[in-house]
Amino acid sequence: MAILTLFILGCSSQAVKLEPGDFVFYRYSVYQGDSLILSHTPYPGDSAQAFIEDPVYYEGNVFDQALMQHLPEASVGKVMEFPVGELYRGQLEVLQHIPKRDYPAHIEEGEKRKAAFESLLERIKDDMDSLKNEFKARAPAVSDSLRTLVSKAKVGALGEFVRYEPGVEYILVKEGSGVKANKSSSWTWVHFCAASLDGEILLNTYESNPLVVNRRGALLAPWIEPSVIRFKEGSVVLLKIPYGLAFGESANLPLKNKEDIYVLFEILRVNNM
Repeated sequence: MAILTLFILGCSSQAVKLEPGDFVFYRYSVYQGDSLILSHTPYPGDSAQAFIEDPVYYEGNVFDQALMQHLPEASVGKVMEFPVGELYRGQLEVLQHIPKRDYPAHIEEGEKRKAAFESLLERIKDDMDSLKNEFKARAPAVSDSLRTLVSKAKVGALGEFVRYEPGVEYILVKEGSGVKANKSSSWTWVHFCAASLDGEILLNTYESNPLVVNRRGALLAPWIEPSVIRFKEGSVVLLKIPYGLAFGESANLPLKNKEDIYVLFEILRVNNM
């Protein structure tokens, strides 16, 4: 009987009614056949945000009108599909639901998180600046370590690489004990050293300043953002990156035959909102 009661309570806790005036975090895409026509979340892992409103406010915009029509029918954590006009198919996932009555408290908590984030941001900036000379002194040793790892990787002495999208492979050299960067509101400080297959050092950020990656990290190079969010603060990772993902196909790098690049990648600090 107790188990049945818990099951009923568990089910009822998921059946939360969404109503106009409530605030939601969601992902919404529209397809024509298998072709993506519209996405409210153009960056991987991001979420869109909106108040639920009367669909009549969006009359003339068939995509957003369909979104507002179906938001109240959605369940948090479940993906729903529905027709959009006669030609399209909508796909909607509500990630978080904040009832209208709870929205002021949500805003207040958000302001507290923002203040804590900005305070820590300034402290990390000061820390990174104070460590500049120490990082620079480590640069030659990091280059030597990468050359050694590359030579071992080429003969399979490091074991199997693990692959993740968008085509990067890695071996975890040292696992950190800190947090992972989230996908949408983190600032992450990283250092890395890149080398060709023959061990020539292409770039060593330890010689200058750490790279600061925020939610637009993908604009720096396609491999950076998915790497930042995968590993904990304090981790050191050997990455094997296809040439085209490394710094772009048009990058002026002294490489033969557009070969893979090896990168020794260190997550220094993570600051999540």
